[in-house]
Amino acid sequence: MSEYTDFLKKYLNIGLTRPEPGADFYDKDWQKNINDTNQFGNIDKWKAAFLPNYASRGVLEVGCGVGRLSVEFAKMGCDVLGFDISPWAIEQAKKRVKGTPYEESCQFEVGDAYNPPTKELFDTVMAIDVIEHLERPFDAMKAWYDRLRVNGHLIIFTPNAFKEEVLLRMSLGVEPEIEPTAHINMQTIWSLGTMANSLPGEKTVRFHPCPIPSEVSNPALNVFLLCDIQKGGFYAKG
Repeated sequence: MSEYTDFLKKYLNIGLTRPEPGADFYDKDWQKNINDTNQFGNIDKWKAAFLPNYASRGVLEVGCGVGRLSVEFAKMGCDVLGFDISPWAIEQAKKRVKGTPYEESCQFEVGDAYNPPTKELFDTVMAIDVIEHLERPFDAMKAWYDRLRVNGHLIIFTPNAFKEEVLLRMSLGVEPEIEPTAHINMQTIWSLGTMANSLPGEKTVRFHPCPIPSEVSNPALNVFLLCDIQKGGFYAKG
C-alpha cells in the first residue's frame, strides 16, 4: 500500500504549493474553451442517462460556467439558478438564455463555491467538476448541502484519483499522468464518501456508476465519481 500511496501522491502533485484558482484563471479558461461543446464528455449521454433523474422544481448549479447544463435543466421545466466565480462565463451564460423561452426560469449570478449567492432552498444542487479545484472541499460541500430542501439531492461529479488507469500504470511501473494544475484536491470514492457522511443530520449517500465517458461495474474504479447525497434518511431516486 505504501508503494501505491507514493505513486498516488506523485499523481496528485501532493506536497506542491498550488493555490486555489481564482476568477481570472477561470475567465481565461472559459474564453479558451467557449466552443468546446464536448466539455462534459458527451452532452447527449448526460441528457439521456443522468439529467432526467434530477430534474426537479428547483435546481442550483455550482460552477455553472457558460450555462450549458443549466439550460438543459431549464428545457426540462426546472427553475434553475447557476453561479460561477468567472464573471466572463456568467456573462456568456446570460447571453445563452436571452430572448429564449428559458430567460425567466434560468438565472445566472457571479458567486464562489463557498458562498452560494442565494438563501433559497433547492430540490437539486449540482456541482460538476468543481470540488477538485477547491482548497476546502468539505466547507464547500457543506455550503451546498445547506441549500437543499429535505429529501433534496446534492450531486457531485469529479475525476476519480483511484481509477483503473492509475492502478494499471502502477502495476506496469509507468509514470502517472499528472492532473491539470487547477486540480488541487483530487478525490477517491473513500475521501468523497467520508466528507459526505460527515455532513450534519440524517442523510443517504450513494455512488452511481457514471455514464461519462463510459461505465464500469464498480463505481470506485470509474474515470469519474458520481456522488448522490440525499438530505434525510429516505432514498427516493433510482
